[in-house]
Amino acid sequence: MNVAVITPYYREPDAKLLRCMQSVAAQTHASTHFMVADGAPRACVAAAAGVRHVVLPQAHGDNGNTPRGIGGISALNAGFDACAFLDADNWLAPDHVASLVE
Repeated sequence: MNVAVITPYYREPDAKLLRCMQSVAAQTHASTHFMVADGAPRACVAAAAGVRHVVLPQAHGDNGNTPRGIGGISALNAGFDACAFLDADNWLAPDHVASLVE
């Protein structure tokens, strides 16, 4: 199963974004991370290997709902079977995606 993890972000510090991205990269079931900037793109995300970086031109002020939706639609249009959603200030345990697939 081809799984996308969608993370909207706005102005979280680089350290939180890096922790979030590293947790997705460390999944035991391979997944692709979509990071969606809500009008405030960060260089650490743009430079991250294996991350699909989607940049929205302005903030939407809806607690990440617009970037979440756009990330999900982008993943489904790219042929992913499932989407998981992860807020930028959180992280996943290494087997989280595998447990969802199971």
